[in-house]
Order: sequence, then C-alpha cells, then structure tokens
Amino acid sequence: KATSRAATLEANFAATSEELDSIRDSLKAAEQRSNTDALTGLANRHSMDEFLRLSQIAAMEKDEALSVFLIDIDHFKTINDIHGHSVGDTILCSCAKRIAALLPERSVPARLGGDEFACLVADWENRAQLSRLACKMFDAFTAPLSVGELRLTVRHSIGIAARRAELRAAGVRVGRKRVARL
Repeated sequence: KATSRAATLEANFAATSEELDSIRDSLKAAEQRSNTDALTGLANRHSMDEFLRLSQIAAMEKDEALSVFLIDIDHFKTINDIHGHSVGDTILCSCAKRIAALLPERSVPARLGGDEFACLVADWENRAQLSRLACKMFDAFTAPLSVGELRLTVRHSIGIAARRAELRAAGVRVGRKRVARL
C-alpha cells in the first residue's frame, strides 16, 4: 500500500506541476496582452505610461535626458472610410514598423490608440540629435505605403517633449492631443 500511495502522490504532484506551468504560461500571456497593442505589437498606452514613469525616475537619478515623440496620423478616419478598416489596419502596422526601425537603443515605441503613437527616447546627446530623428521619422512617414494595389502617402504631425518640465506634463499632452506640426 505504501508503494501505491507513493505512486498516487507522485502522479498527483506531476499533474499539479503541469497545471501550475499552464497557469504560469496563461498569466504571462495575459500580462503580455495587457501591455501590448494587439494590432501593432507595440507597447500600449498603459505600458507607455509606466515606461515613462520609470524612465523619468531613472533619468533624474543618472542625470540623463529623456524625450517623448508624439505622432498623429492626419485624416486617418478618411483612409478608413474610403479604403476600409483592413487597409487602415495595414497602414497602422506599417507605420508602427517604420517607427520602431528608426528608434535608437533604449527607446520605447507605443501605439496610444487609434492613429496616435508615442516614442520614449532615452539618453540623447543634444537637440540636434532629436531633430535628426524627427526628420528621419518625417521622411519615413512621407514615403508611400503599399497596400495591395494601393499606394498611399500618409500625412502626420509630430510633437516632441524634450525637457523634464515637459515630461511631467507629457501624459496631459498625450491625453489632450497637443501635437505640433513640423
């Protein structure tokens, strides 16, 4: 009976261990979904808020610079209305890839929702570096996008918050959609 009981306990332990692994995997997947924009795979608004909060603290401790780029696709609703949501989704994904490809190391791209993106850029040297990055983003967005037979040029607005005082208000600026045209 002792051998039978030990075998039963071992089987139960193995089953419980598998269940725990499954629960751990499910929790990890749920956390990933809660922090990631489902369409683009970029960080979402919630995740960007947390990155911004933590990055501000780290930047102040290390005396590093931070900036936030806010990007808004102009007249995006018109693209959806004329060409359909699948074309609009493809454009959002293409824009997300272009943004992510341009960013320096230690930067965080995010889709805030709809046609709004944000990029947290850490440890930049000077405003000229930010200006060059903004110009690269501008050029990347103005290059035509191909969606099937369509070739579309997307207009956009870019705003940059680059001082600590502006960073404290970045959440407000994102929420109120204050984006300066370059």
